[in-house]
Amino acid sequence: MITAPDLQVWFDAATNQGPGYVVAYVRSAQEARIEYDLKVITVSRAGTSRIGQSGGATLAPGQSQALSSVRTAQQAGATCQIDLVLREGNTALGEYTYDCSAKK
Repeated sequence: MITAPDLQVWFDAATNQGPGYVVAYVRSAQEARIEYDLKVITVSRAGTSRIGQSGGATLAPGQSQALSSVRTAQQAGATCQIDLVLREGNTALGEYTYDCSAKK
């Protein structure tokens, strides 16, 4: 079983106005099989968009693993947030939030 301190989580993003993407990555100090839930919430003048993805990954010690890739299309003034929850079986490993709002 892994613990939260054994994990590194980061997001690679290109979120300028218009089409963009966000990729969630994780790295573990030890081998593990994890599950994830990723939600993208975008709020604009046109309304609210919610996208969800779930899946699993087998992590090799010290190796970076892309969990999910999401494309976004944002309007000026829109807000965007990504919520990522990691689990190992029924054990929560961590919750991570990323502001994916368009950068000027």
